[in-house]
Amino acid sequence: MALTTAASSSGGNVRRETHLSDLADRFLLTKADRAPRTVDTYRQTIEHLIKPRIGSLSVSEATTERLGRFISDVITQNGPGAAKACRAVLSGMMGVAARSDAVRVNPVREIDNIARSRAGAVAIPLPELPHLLAAVSADERLRELDHVDVMMFLAATGCRLGEVLAVQWGALDLMAGTVAIRANVIRARGQGVLLQDHTKTTAGARTIAIPQSLVDVLRHRQESF
Repeated sequence: MALTTAASSSGGNVRRETHLSDLADRFLLTKADRAPRTVDTYRQTIEHLIKPRIGSLSVSEATTERLGRFISDVITQNGPGAAKACRAVLSGMMGVAARSDAVRVNPVREIDNIARSRAGAVAIPLPELPHLLAAVSADERLRELDHVDVMMFLAATGCRLGEVLAVQWGALDLMAGTVAIRANVIRARGQGVLLQDHTKTTAGARTIAIPQSLVDVLRHRQESF
């Protein structure tokens, strides 16, 4: 009896006739405890790609062949990054169906991996950096938007933008010339900009030295407040 009750509650009434659009909504409910940015990525993938194109398919119609063709179309029309996101979400969705006994195996597992060629970031040649930063400092619009100090911080540390925007005065030791990177700023749909009390990855938490030029910028900023 207890086993039957547990299976019933976890199954969520997913059946072979359940449409993928409904299954997607159930999948999102299982991810409610994830980071807002992650859930937002799942939701956008579902709303912009999965539901409009294959949301009307039933679980029983979501075969490896059909889902594979959908992924191939996404690669062609939206790029490999969007296709990888679709594959990950579909795998999670069909995992929900499999745990509900609506399918025997997860059909997404048999879809070929998606190759993604990355050109990689292009580094700014070191001799050009002073000229670039001088142009940034002289730009009236950047000053009006209060972007200059942020860009100076980025150039001096190599930190992610979200990490720089999350730095508070308590994280700085201007006497020692260090900054503790312990937080991150993200934008989540429907919630705006959020300050997370952790970095993007566990390894991202670190204390780094900052050059005297940035210390001077930060001292001037601190005295201005």
